[in-house]
Formats: sequence, C-alpha cells, structure tokens
Amino acid sequence: MNDITLGQMFGQYVIKPVLDKMDIAAGSKGSMNTESAVIIMLMIAAHESDCLKYSRQIKGPAISFLQMEPDTFNHNISWLKANQPQLMNVINQLSPIPNDYAFEMAMYPEFAIGMGRANLLRFPEKLPDASDLTGLAAYAKKYWNTYKGKATWGDYLKAYQRFMKMPAK
Repeated sequence: MNDITLGQMFGQYVIKPVLDKMDIAAGSKGSMNTESAVIIMLMIAAHESDCLKYSRQIKGPAISFLQMEPDTFNHNISWLKANQPQLMNVINQLSPIPNDYAFEMAMYPEFAIGMGRANLLRFPEKLPDASDLTGLAAYAKKYWNTYKGKATWGDYLKAYQRFMKMPAK
C-alpha cells in the first residue's frame, strides 16, 4: 500500500479540485491551478492551522484552515463581485448554502480554499515557480501574513515541509 501524507491528501482531494473548478471558470488557461498555486495553498494551510489542527483562531477573528479574517473575506467578496463574478459563482458552489458569511470557511474547507486562492489573485506579483519553495514562502509572508504578522517566511516553509511528511492516519 502506498503511504500518502496528510499534506498530499489535502492537496490532492481538497485543493486541486477547487483550483481546477476555478481554472475552468477563468477560461481554462491553467493560471488558477498551477503547481505553485497548490503548493502555496498547502503552505498557508500548514502554517496557519498547524497542519489542519485549527479551523478557527482561538484568540482572534481568523477563520478556516487558512485563518482568513472576516474583513479580508468581505473585501474579497466585494472584489470578486466587481472583478471576477465567474469565480464568485464557482466559490459560492463550494458551500452548500451560497452566501457571503465568512464562518462558512470553517465548516467547508473547499470554500476556504476558493476564497484563499481568490485573495492571492488581487496582487499583481506572480506566484514564484513551484520549485522555489523559499520564494513561495516569502510570497505567503508578504501577501498572506503581511508585514503586520509575526510569522516569518521560514515559518511557512517549515510548516509546509512538516505537513508534507505527516502521515494521514
């Protein structure tokens, strides 16, 4: 039997299908579901949730395995409706009750991944190449955690590496 890690499983069965649906909505250009996009979503989930341990921040407003704050969620909803309505339609289909409630991200990881990928679309800088894990970790720090957050790019990289080795048992 092939051993699959928790990170591989989350990437293959949660992240990749969501990004594939988003790519179809974006015109099947292969820009939404790149290997870099899968890795950065894994990296963010690994760090922000301690490898899927937390789906909601204990002391604070952040929600989901990605720990997105409601204000960021609401900004993304407005941005998607104005700039990417086709992606908003796909993301709404990832929650059984399509709505604009941030709390849905804690219950439906696919919905959170869609919102997380949409959040990264707002920035003009392209994702680094999939082979550049340090670059992807720095991107996660810059655009996800921002200069205000206490995490370092090294925290994202270490969490990702641990996640990709963790048994899915």
